[in-house]
Amino acid sequence: MDDQSLDKLYPTVTFYPKRWTAMICAVGFAAGIAGIVWMGKWNAWEVLFLIFCVFAFLASVVEMIPGSSYLRLDESGFTITSGFRPSTTPWSAVDAFYVVQIRASGIKAHSMVGFNFDPASDQAKIGRRIAKFISQCEGALPDTYGMKAEALCELMNRYRIQAKGIQEAT
Repeated sequence: MDDQSLDKLYPTVTFYPKRWTAMICAVGFAAGIAGIVWMGKWNAWEVLFLIFCVFAFLASVVEMIPGSSYLRLDESGFTITSGFRPSTTPWSAVDAFYVVQIRASGIKAHSMVGFNFDPASDQAKIGRRIAKFISQCEGALPDTYGMKAEALCELMNRYRIQAKGIQEAT
């Protein structure tokens, strides 16, 4: 390619999750906390449920803070940030992105973007096998960031193909 980079073809973009999802979760977990406290019984299961609700409520609140969660696509790879903790995966480590259908009792409940790592990649080989055994993919995005899973999958595959083409051309 004649001095044309992925940054010029596909600029760095950042997607954010919908905040209302975290708000709904926070309200639900706050209701769980209030319910346990209101009942006043404190057996072991209720204490465990209370602890779970407190931590889940705090995680939901953190997800509502601007910049705590996002997906960033750029020329080198994609970065998933959750709870202010970024994790970057280079495009060269990914074999393909595809839509994964999550089903409950045989009914489609949710669509998400999954991916498999390039077979030559050394990234988390044991974890990849376990994930593939449990689910339909070796990795997945935690959210669709306000997009349909199909559209986000297509966009990420375009970035991946373009980046691999530029790497092979240089």
